[in-house]
Amino acid sequence: VQLSGGAHHSIVLTKSNQIFTFGAGQLGQLGRPTNGSDASGLPVDPAPSEVLGIPSSEKIEKIGSGFYNTLAACQSGVLYCAGENQNQQCGSGLKNLREMTKVKEVSEVESAQGGYCHTLIKNAVGDVLSMGCGEEGQRGIGELDDDDEEL
Repeated sequence: VQLSGGAHHSIVLTKSNQIFTFGAGQLGQLGRPTNGSDASGLPVDPAPSEVLGIPSSEKIEKIGSGFYNTLAACQSGVLYCAGENQNQQCGSGLKNLREMTKVKEVSEVESAQGGYCHTLIKNAVGDVLSMGCGEEGQRGIGELDDDDEEL
């Protein structure tokens, strides 16, 4: 069993290779539809439910989270991400990913963790890669930048 948490959502990887999420889901970070809303109308789901989008053939090795993201690194080396993607912290594609989506820009992924608007990824050879917002230097590339680049 593994646990991770974002700003207002929680992630659990079970022994049976399932990822359950619960909490706020306004930017798709739950990786599945929500079943309710809070007092202000934001989509939330306090009941743990399984994410969508990861093929059942994938063996999930590690989970991670960002402020508004859910991350899953699989034994195959594939990384899946859901949630906010306005700074491409989940790779190229839609601004908000509402189910777990394969991150095409990376391979041989061992683990991933996110921040407010960036993601750090460790691959099988030990390289650390970063994606997303880098305006405050949080990507570790030695400059204030938003381009995808290896550390």
